[in-house]
Amino acid sequence: MNEQAMTQKQDNIDLKIEIDRINLLYRRAKAAVLTLFITCSVYILILARHFPWHRLLAWYILFCAVLGMRWVASWFFLSSRKRAKDFSLSFRLNVFRLGILATGIMLGSLNVFFFSWNSLPFLLLAIFLPLGITAGAVVMLLDFASFCIYSLALLLPIIYQTISTDDRSYSDTAIFLIILMIFFLKTSKKYIADFTISRRLRYENTALLEKLEQEKQKLSNRLVRILNDSSNEIFVVDADSLACLQVNRGAIENLGYSQEEFSSINLLDIFTGFDHASFFRQVGPLYEGSQEFILLQGKNRRKDGSTYPVEARLQLSTEDSPPIIVVTVQNITERHEWEKKLLYQANFDQLTGLRNRHAMQSCISQAFARAQRNSTKVVLLFIDLDNFKNINDSLGHNIGDIILQQTADRIRELLRESDIPARTGGDEFTILLEDIRENVQAEVVARKLIQQFRQPFQVGGREIYSTISIGVSIFPDDGVSPNELLKFADMAMYRAKEKGRNNFCFFSREMCRDSDKEMRIITHLRNALENGELTLFFQPKVDITDGRLVGAEVLLRWHSPELGNIPPNIFIHLAEQMGFM
Repeated sequence: MNEQAMTQKQDNIDLKIEIDRINLLYRRAKAAVLTLFITCSVYILILARHFPWHRLLAWYILFCAVLGMRWVASWFFLSSRKRAKDFSLSFRLNVFRLGILATGIMLGSLNVFFFSWNSLPFLLLAIFLPLGITAGAVVMLLDFASFCIYSLALLLPIIYQTISTDDRSYSDTAIFLIILMIFFLKTSKKYIADFTISRRLRYENTALLEKLEQEKQKLSNRLVRILNDSSNEIFVVDADSLACLQVNRGAIENLGYSQEEFSSINLLDIFTGFDHASFFRQVGPLYEGSQEFILLQGKNRRKDGSTYPVEARLQLSTEDSPPIIVVTVQNITERHEWEKKLLYQANFDQLTGLRNRHAMQSCISQAFARAQRNSTKVVLLFIDLDNFKNINDSLGHNIGDIILQQTADRIRELLRESDIPARTGGDEFTILLEDIRENVQAEVVARKLIQQFRQPFQVGGREIYSTISIGVSIFPDDGVSPNELLKFADMAMYRAKEKGRNNFCFFSREMCRDSDKEMRIITHLRNALENGELTLFFQPKVDITDGRLVGAEVLLRWHSPELGNIPPNIFIHLAEQMGFM
């Protein structure tokens, strides 16, 4: 279907070009006829000095008749479009070619019947007159067939006259004339081809512009329909008074006003939260030209008084008179709900409803700032459920999740409203205590928590015991950054586990030193076997009754070139902890 339309379009353009070409042939024919009449009249007067006047008069009368017929034909086909349409293009073109043939024959016959070899000026005039007429016809005749007829009729007689003589110079002139005639033919063909290309581009561009205009109109109509059918509210308001000039269907349906009621409503009657002065302060950049549009958030008030959150996009148009503001309003109730949900998911643990690690770090930073202003302390309690992994593996994750939820509930019950609990890991919880002036206040909270978790968890009719171990770090005594406080509380919690679990421990700098020492030992222990630093010692076992050797006990000893002798009770425990054995 597209190919057929393209072919039809091409045919239409070709037809228009052909009509233009034929019309131009006839329009230019009038100027050509007048020019030939004047030129040949002067030429006949010159010839009258050498040839009998009655022969010249007969030729002149016949020539004027030919020119007259061409003039009448041009007037006939150009004076009325309706009359021109009554005749086919091919007929009009053939009539023109017939006129060209007659004119060419008449002009060529001058050098057949009235050619003189006696006068050099006359001879030159007889040669250059048809050449000049042929050269002019190159740009006048937009039909190559007509030009061929015309040029051949004009030049062949003079070529014949010059080539028929025995004089070498005349023969050279004939060759020159033939070359010129070939040049004229090629030039005419190129000129006509350029004309056709030019006209084709013109019509194609015109068609393209018309199509673009149609598409623009369709798009405009489509945009009007889309904007009117849009669920967004669109207001066109006066840029000075903010009176509603035009609204779409979405505004009518969402706000409950009729089209007539909007004509007496101001934008600020709908878009609440702004008065006239504050609104124009917000949209000032539009009037200054520094911004193309402004986004504002607020609430829209319906006719019944209810409100809903919206985001308004305002654009100023100074091209209209008076200037207007186009306001596109989107109901963002659903977006608000999603933002709240995403914010909750980003900052709260989905299982327990407590804050997560990310939110807790933010809370710690804010608590530091308040503590510095108030000259108080911030305490961080790091809680880990004892033996929770065993419970999770033996009873299942569902039971484990219930215990985590009950753990969160127990923590909430013991805290003040200002205290902030969080779940920072699988079975790890933290509590942020503010407005602490004495460390003993943190100890009281830790003891209450220990006591609370000595009670069993009730899950599905069974009792499950899981105590807690707590590590305590204090700002600014122990650390001055959230990461430091979390790290030190974690270290203190592991020290509490080493003491037998179900206990709490405050952080001390000694823990850092012990931790650093353990890290050094672990680092060297990784390569101790490869480096040959581990040695086996066999300690004999003797029966004391008879002194007989009954066996041997194998002892593992480690001597590090850098650390020296490391006791087995230190490195074997670390090797088991790191999975080296």
